[in-house]
Amino acid sequence: MIHTANIQRRICRVPLAYCTVLAMVQWGIAQDKPHELSSLLAEVTRGSVVESRHYGRMVVVTPAGEVILALGNPQDLIFPRSSLKPLQALATVMLAQEKGIELASEELAMMCASHEGHDYHVQSVKLLLARAGGQEEELFCGPVQGSRISNGCSGKHSGMLLHAKLSGDPIEGYWNVDHPVQQRIQLAIREFTSYDKPLQWGADGCGVPNYALPLYNMALGYARLANPDTSPEKYRAAARVIRDAMQAHPELISSRDSFDAKLMAAAGGRLLGKNGAEACYGLGLTEPSLGLAVKIEDGNPRGMPCVMLYAIERLGAMTPAIEKAVGASRAIDVNNSVGATVGQIRAVRWAESAIAK
Repeated sequence: MIHTANIQRRICRVPLAYCTVLAMVQWGIAQDKPHELSSLLAEVTRGSVVESRHYGRMVVVTPAGEVILALGNPQDLIFPRSSLKPLQALATVMLAQEKGIELASEELAMMCASHEGHDYHVQSVKLLLARAGGQEEELFCGPVQGSRISNGCSGKHSGMLLHAKLSGDPIEGYWNVDHPVQQRIQLAIREFTSYDKPLQWGADGCGVPNYALPLYNMALGYARLANPDTSPEKYRAAARVIRDAMQAHPELISSRDSFDAKLMAAAGGRLLGKNGAEACYGLGLTEPSLGLAVKIEDGNPRGMPCVMLYAIERLGAMTPAIEKAVGASRAIDVNNSVGATVGQIRAVRWAESAIAK
C-alpha cells in the first residue's frame, strides 16, 4: 500500500499543479482503480532531441470482436466526432433501401463527408438536398461564407433531412437528441457496433448530437463497415453501399489533396478511413479484415498520418501504391521561418506486449 500523507506534507508549499497531481493519485488509490495510462503514439523532434510527445489510445479488432492490438484502455469513451459520420448514415441508408430508393454513390459519400466547400462538394450536397426535397434554410448547420451548403457537415445534415422526409417525421428539430431521426441513428450505431448501453452524447460542432463510444466499439464498427458481410444482417446492404461510395469518391469525403482521400484512392478498395476533430480516426481494412480506431489525447492531429501509416504497415496492409501516394507522411518535416528543416513528426513503435499473441 502507498502512503500519501507524508508526501503531501512535504509538498504542501509547491505549486498548485503538483497538489492537483497528488489529489489525482489519492483518488485513484481510494477508488482502488489503477490508472491506465495512454500510450506514446507520436513524437516531435527538434535536432536530435524529442521536443514534444503525443499520447493516445489505439485498438485493432476483427469483425468478430477479437482484439488484435490494444494501446491504452480501449473501453474508455471517446467522442468520434466526424469519424462517426459513416455510422450515423446507416439508419438513413437502410430506410431509403426499405422504400426502394437507390441513392447515388455521390449522395452516399456526402452523408459521410467532412468536405471543404469546393465546387464539386457543393454540387454533390445540392443533389442530396434535392433528393430530400429540402431547402438550404432547413439545414441546421451554420453557414460558412454565407452558405449552409458550404458547411463541411452539410452532407450529414442533408442526409438527416432526407431521413425525416422518408420517415414522415417533422423536419423541425431533427437535430435534437430525442427526435425520431436521432433515435433511429442511435439504435443503428448501437446495434452495428454491438454496444449494449445507452449512448451518451454531446452537441457536435455543427449542432447535431455526437455519440460517445468506447474506442473498441468504434474499431468494431469500422471492421464491419469495411467487411459488410460480417456485420449484423439487417445492416449489410446499407454498409455495403456506404463502403463502396466512400471508396469510389474519396475526394468527396474531404478534399482531393487530403491525406484521407489520397490514402483511400491509392488503396484500391483495400481500406476506408475517416478522420474526426480532436484527433480521432477510424479505419477499416479488407486485407486483412480488421478495424482500427485511434484517439490522440491532446486533440492535436499533426502526428495522425504518421501513426496511421505505421499501423497500416504493421498490420500487413501497406501496398506500393499507398507508399507512393502518402508514404512521405511517415515522417513529416518541421520547418522554421527561413525554410530550414529543424525536426520531424514521427510515429512511435508499438510495444510488443500490446500485440495479442
